[in-house]
Amino acid sequence: AGICIGLLVIKPHLAILFPLALIISAAWQAMLSAAITSVLFIILSTFLLGTQVWDAFLNAITFARQLNEQGALPWEKMSTVFAGARALELNLTAAYALHISIALLATIGMITVWLRTIDLHLRGASFVAATLLISPHLFVYDMLWLALPIAWLTLYGMAHGWRKGDRELLILAWLYPLISLGMTKSVGLQVGPLISLGLLLMTLRHSRAG
Repeated sequence: AGICIGLLVIKPHLAILFPLALIISAAWQAMLSAAITSVLFIILSTFLLGTQVWDAFLNAITFARQLNEQGALPWEKMSTVFAGARALELNLTAAYALHISIALLATIGMITVWLRTIDLHLRGASFVAATLLISPHLFVYDMLWLALPIAWLTLYGMAHGWRKGDRELLILAWLYPLISLGMTKSVGLQVGPLISLGLLLMTLRHSRAG
């Protein structure tokens, strides 16, 4: 598990919450192996590509942020609170403020679930849902991660019973790839963050009951 986590160094914005999850679960061996894997992967990439790759990486981060802020990256394909806010014509400051607020609330929500329950289905689903609400730079293909909470929450519901709206939300999450671009283009509403938020609230509700 630690090795798999460490390999996410290639997409670090999807690994932001792993340290919190590993600390809460006291998974020290996984944390150590993740750190070692990340460091070795960084050393290997530097050896193969040269130190100049790091300058390119840092410049690319700044360039991508500017493109995202200006809308040069298509907001309808960015499944983030920030992109959704900008598509609704909020100014830059308001969009960032909204995104950061939701990201903090998502982090608190994930921590709450992990402290309430040791059920791996709820823990995993809350982790993924919260992670998808953290980064302001997230394309629709990153939402492939929704397959994980859909599967985990389906298994949990089959084992422990359903609550009102659970199955409808999971179906909506499953249909997301088909409806995301059309809905965003037609009404300017980015549904990706709403689905992630809904899944996180679903895990919170079930963890409280448990």
